[in-house]
Amino acid sequence: MATGLPIFNPGAPLDANGEDVAGSSTIVELAKITLQIDRKYERLNATGHCRTGALFQVVYNDNGAESVERHFGSDPGEPSPTFNDPDFNIDTYGKTGTQELILKFKNFGPLACARGSISTREFTA
Repeated sequence: MATGLPIFNPGAPLDANGEDVAGSSTIVELAKITLQIDRKYERLNATGHCRTGALFQVVYNDNGAESVERHFGSDPGEPSPTFNDPDFNIDTYGKTGTQELILKFKNFGPLACARGSISTREFTA
């Protein structure tokens, strides 16, 4: 029975993992997901790991214009921070050029290796 309401049929998860072995005192890319044009993406998960304090950012690249969508961090010795946002959504309808979700990081103190992952799902009605 059709209700006229969209039904969430989860698509395949899109995910990326990365590592920066040298560490960085400036914001650098750790992992990246390339998004397709004319799609909607929902749910955002990100995890970062660094044994020294670090800032992690989830950045949306809209054809070269970057905006920080979410950020999280950790202090030295803390467990790996995880960010989960089931209400996150972003759409690329009518967009042109490169569309990406990027996980970036920078060390707060001494430079140290960082690892991270980012994932989202395509919304299909």
